[in-house]
Amino acid sequence: MALLKEKLLPTIKPERHSVLDRIVSERMSAEEKAEVVDEFLEKLDNQEIAEIKEGEIELSPRQMELVAEANRLIASALKSAGIVPKIEIKPSMVHMVRPDVFERYKKKKGIEAKSVAAWVSIDEQAILVKAEEYDELQFLDRIIHEILHMNSFVSFQTVDMAEDADDSVSIVERRTGLRMKETKVEGSKKAGNKKKIAGKMFFNDLDEAVIEKLAVDIIRNFNIRIAPEEKSNFDKSEKLRKILIEHIRKILQDRSGEVSEIEISELGALYAVLSWQAILLPEAGVFLERYESSQDPFVLEQAISFYYDQEAEDLIPSFAYNPQRVMLDKLMSDILKKNAAKFKNPRDVALLFVKASFEGRVLPLARVIEDTFGKGSFRRLGEGENITAKFSEENL
Repeated sequence: MALLKEKLLPTIKPERHSVLDRIVSERMSAEEKAEVVDEFLEKLDNQEIAEIKEGEIELSPRQMELVAEANRLIASALKSAGIVPKIEIKPSMVHMVRPDVFERYKKKKGIEAKSVAAWVSIDEQAILVKAEEYDELQFLDRIIHEILHMNSFVSFQTVDMAEDADDSVSIVERRTGLRMKETKVEGSKKAGNKKKIAGKMFFNDLDEAVIEKLAVDIIRNFNIRIAPEEKSNFDKSEKLRKILIEHIRKILQDRSGEVSEIEISELGALYAVLSWQAILLPEAGVFLERYESSQDPFVLEQAISFYYDQEAEDLIPSFAYNPQRVMLDKLMSDILKKNAAKFKNPRDVALLFVKASFEGRVLPLARVIEDTFGKGSFRRLGEGENITAKFSEENL
């Protein structure tokens, strides 16, 4: 069941708005903060990033249309959660970058994760995408994910870089969505060191899980507009995916005594792939046509064997951040179990995370997590700890 429901909306033309929501500072006046926002607006309009210029590849006309489609879908998704999208992304804000230049710029920005193939640069007010071969579905998924990041709550803070209070101040990222940065200054000019900004990042995995869970929800449950042939393949894939999930569930429930432990393990692994990861199942139309014409369960057994081999060779296109999304669902499930009087269904719990990510309302989320998993659990979650493990043991 979709956590969010699509609403048909007219074309949205939001007012000119920076990605930046707030600047936290006791040293800056309202006028100085307004100047900073104006600087971000200028970057948003100009989209001049010198470091990637040599490797930038122009989006195709169809990719430009898919950016508009991503905006439409996100507007519907956020509206159904009671959230007004703050920015509509134009194709000029999406930069497709040659792989070598993309990796070089990523390294310069201190992004260490090797698997990152797209990210939002808050500093540049832009989306950067590593140039690869994308079908429409994969491109749409990637763009939806990054546009959701740009619509998340963003705040900056000032950091004193000088030895005396009257000298230079740097403005640094404080929050993006659920991701929070603990900022400190290392080094001392008096000691002859170059001062630099450092500090831990908290809730990065949780933030990515919330964003990609929304992206998956949109792709699977909203009426996405892609090329007719790709849409047909996707619809067939979704239909077969659901049939196979139900078939595997019945095997594990009704025939568990007839299958070996190895088969149970393989079926469980494929069940997880079908439930969490698969964007599109290759040859889905062939298997679906054969099954619908015969209703023979043997066709489903053949499909299971085929997709198990496909997954082993990494040939099934997949959504991102699978382990993080699995953990998020476990987190939400445990919250619902212990707070049944407060939350009626999974959607109510999901909205708690969505509001925190897009409106900056973290305290309600923190309180629920602390009430559910114990004092200090919110910070431990931010540090990457699996706080659901103890809860699961207590409920065995």
